[in-house]
Amino acid sequence: MSEKLKKALELHKKWFLESGIMPDNGKLGIAERVLLTVNNSAAEKAMSSFPAWTYFGNGCFLEQRRADCCFETAYYFLRRFQLFNDPQDREICSNMLNYLYRRSGMLSRDPQITTCEEGVWNWSDIRWTPAIWFDDNSWCIILALTIGNMDAEFDQKYEMKKYALLGAAAMVGGFERQWAKNDAREEGKVFWSGNLELPHWGALTAAALVLAAQEEKDEALIKRYYDADKVYFDFIKKNLDTFNFSELSYALLYFGMSMKHNLKAEKEILGAEIRKKLLDNCDKENLCLPSTHYEAPKGGALADLIYTMNWFYTAMVVFEKELPTKEGGEWLKKFSVFLADIQDTCSQKELCGCWRGMYDISNHSWGGGDCYEGGANSIYSGWTNAPIGWSLAECCNN
Repeated sequence: MSEKLKKALELHKKWFLESGIMPDNGKLGIAERVLLTVNNSAAEKAMSSFPAWTYFGNGCFLEQRRADCCFETAYYFLRRFQLFNDPQDREICSNMLNYLYRRSGMLSRDPQITTCEEGVWNWSDIRWTPAIWFDDNSWCIILALTIGNMDAEFDQKYEMKKYALLGAAAMVGGFERQWAKNDAREEGKVFWSGNLELPHWGALTAAALVLAAQEEKDEALIKRYYDADKVYFDFIKKNLDTFNFSELSYALLYFGMSMKHNLKAEKEILGAEIRKKLLDNCDKENLCLPSTHYEAPKGGALADLIYTMNWFYTAMVVFEKELPTKEGGEWLKKFSVFLADIQDTCSQKELCGCWRGMYDISNHSWGGGDCYEGGANSIYSGWTNAPIGWSLAECCNN
């Protein structure tokens, strides 16, 4: 199995390098996604919402650089370097970090200029005004701390952990204000976007704050981080039956990333319950959860790789490392092979080696419909391809 997965990872790297989505080995960051426009009813809305494009025959690259997609790609290539010891992989990670911290302008270093607190990342390099999202900034904090701890040279060069902790201090204020329902849009104050009552935003925020607490020296901040985590854990526990499979996957990912640092016993119990619920709802033959996310086409035989199966897979890799089970381990092995089997191997360079946004299991092909952010014709650099890549690398290494 490992050889099959390694081949999938090598073809995947070729997609990053040759498709056009990541120019010059990451020196210019990475585009958000490939958008196929032929027979895509959502293409016009996607292109009007994300207005920067480079065209090719049957589609375009949506060219905005997102901080979270760049961090996810940087982390993926650092994990590849650890697995394969190919210096090019570390070079790509280095290029991506250099773009983020020194070329992109997305990091707020001066609140008087950016109107955002120091350490906050703007959503995109092409935004005229700040757009500060809980989920995107959570990934920036989580992965900056992770990469900074993996590679001291990167941390020293870019002050990764320093800015991640500044970002966490800003984000906990946004969490507290929004949770208390008093985060009004006030002039001169950053407004954090994203519905914290959905784990897509809230669970990632709680995970980022717990990881920041491991590095923070300020006792008052540490208490606020753990208080926010407790608030969110209790909220998930109380509302567990209201979440769809996508949101439950985010919740499981949060528990996997944070449980050894806070509320360990409680998160083990509830996380194990969520894992069982998700595994019990996977189709026994194709191993996939039904597609139920509001921004994706819905169906029992549709593998949503933007909002559901990508994050469930990532969550299972993390959670099984902390609380392994025979059933979970077997699912990971089988689903890794499923991913390798459905990987796009067509002759078109913009697609060969990627995972698209949705797979139609009934027809054994990419398809199932489109929304302007979800569906088969959206092929994300981060969100889909980078998390699947690093999770596959973890499984390949086991």
